Amino acid sequence: MLLKQTIPLAILWILSTILSIFAGPHQINYLVLGLLLVTPIVFFSLFHRINKDSDLLLVTFFLATLLSAIFHQDSFRISTLLYTFLYIVLFICYEKFIHDGFLTVHHYSKTLKTIVVAYFVVLVIQQFCVFFNLPFIFNFIAGDTRIMKLNALGPEPSHSARFVLVAFLSFLISSNITKEESISITESIKQHKFTWTAFVYTMITMGSGFSMVLLFIFLLRFLRIRVSFKQIFSIFLFCTVMIFILYYSEFEPIIRVKSFAKALISLDPKLLMSADHSASVRIVPIIAYFQNFSLMNINYWIGYGTDYTVNLVPTIMPGVPQGSLAGGFFPAFFFDRGLIPAIIILLFFKKYCLIKFWAWDNLIFVLSIFEVGINTQLFWFIVFVYFTNKYFLQKKIESASNLQEIN
Repeated sequence: MLLKQTIPLAILWILSTILSIFAGPHQINYLVLGLLLVTPIVFFSLFHRINKDSDLLLVTFFLATLLSAIFHQDSFRISTLLYTFLYIVLFICYEKFIHDGFLTVHHYSKTLKTIVVAYFVVLVIQQFCVFFNLPFIFNFIAGDTRIMKLNALGPEPSHSARFVLVAFLSFLISSNITKEESISITESIKQHKFTWTAFVYTMITMGSGFSMVLLFIFLLRFLRIRVSFKQIFSIFLFCTVMIFILYYSEFEPIIRVKSFAKALISLDPKLLMSADHSASVRIVPIIAYFQNFSLMNINYWIGYGTDYTVNLVPTIMPGVPQGSLAGGFFPAFFFDRGLIPAIIILLFFKKYCLIKFWAWDNLIFVLSIFEVGINTQLFWFIVFVYFTNKYFLQKKIESASNLQEIN
């Protein structure tokens, strides 16, 4: 019983972090790899079979991905498909542990809080090492020490921003579930001062420009516009001051965001690459996808094959080394595997991860996941956490409904 209670928490911890001692080439996390290899043994020893709609959706998704890969045998790679299969099996196991009641919302919330604080602590240690020019930087994997761009407990800074944001958002959601009424952002800050401080500090000082964008969008989640002229004026004044401060700020991540935002309006790949080559890697492939999109092209339905995007991007983006770009979920997965498996996994997201179709948290989900490779721990950590959030929220709604019926 205790083992089953520990497993879901261990899965979340392993998926949300990477330690340098377990980091291999291309940021492979050997600890995650070990978890994936053990999972099928756990599945067949405890569960034996699949029996839920979500499982069938994921199996259908894998079969569609498999058919897409087989259709392009010239680029077929068994390791890519094996990773996808093992992550799906891991999710099915996790889902069954959750449905069997081996993870309480209290332990879930506490674990997410600890993850956020752990990122903060490791980041501060790394900043200390860089500031004092120590020969060794604790848990450093990827980043740029010249501008304090540090990875904390993630594989690299922009991924760390997503890990921290999703973990903190889910912490707030899960901590609210135990309360009868949702608390305001002011009350939340009062109750969780240190966790809020750790979260905001980490997002601002890790050196990732994308983390600043994510933080801004996250804070907009708490904006409540009232009809009161006084409140509207206060919001307008606050936004004006913030825009003024940010516009004239000399903080490096802010400067990069400003210059890239100006280029983004034009949707010109050359201007985007000139403004911020690193950030443009996220946008230019999307522009290329829509520029060449055609429903009459069979490859847009079944994909162009493994690593098509990895090989395509260097041809449209000078300065990107051949084979260096993983591609992400969109548009790389759409390019490589096609619309059919993409539509299936999107249906899975809608049914099992997203609470409402139109919700601010869905925007955070999309921004966090769209450029992340499907065979990465970050992608599946986001899926696991959003699934868990929805499970506990639905459970709370069902309990409230049953209580009303009794009364």
